[in-house]
Amino acid sequence: MEEALTHPSYTDSPSYQRLEFVGDAALGIAISNFIFLTYPDLHPGQLSLLRSTNISTEKLARAAVRHGLYKYVRHNTAALDEKVRDFTLAVQQEADTVVYGGGESVQEGKQVDITHWRRGEENIASVYVDGEFIASSASEHKENAKLHAAKAALEKLSHSNSEFILVNL
Repeated sequence: MEEALTHPSYTDSPSYQRLEFVGDAALGIAISNFIFLTYPDLHPGQLSLLRSTNISTEKLARAAVRHGLYKYVRHNTAALDEKVRDFTLAVQQEADTVVYGGGESVQEGKQVDITHWRRGEENIASVYVDGEFIASSASEHKENAKLHAAKAALEKLSHSNSEFILVNL
């Protein structure tokens, strides 16, 4: 447990990096198996997106914030304190439930497109319904940018009493 909660900047003992390597693989297998068995009709691309969305660094960081695990990470860098504090505040200010994936079907007759491009290290995704821009989002990871854009579009459309639910993110 001590090693699992030790950042590489903490030089007095081994860091979590070797455990992270094994943990990423184990989590990937477990999530892949669950998604594969739970969603037999999804195409491989959809399965991959659902898996990567659920094992992304951001998703796991959110879980660490929700369960207070970030408080126990041993480290020796003030910059990490600042990043963790900012991220924790952002997560705590969000609604209790954050939609990351899934969905039903698009309302009949509506064309939903999610575009993606890169700007430096940032991935940007935009949602269009029938060619009209609805929402956009950016993230370090392509899948997160798409999902956050889809969430923003759903929120915007729900406020205008539309009944759109996106699929094929």
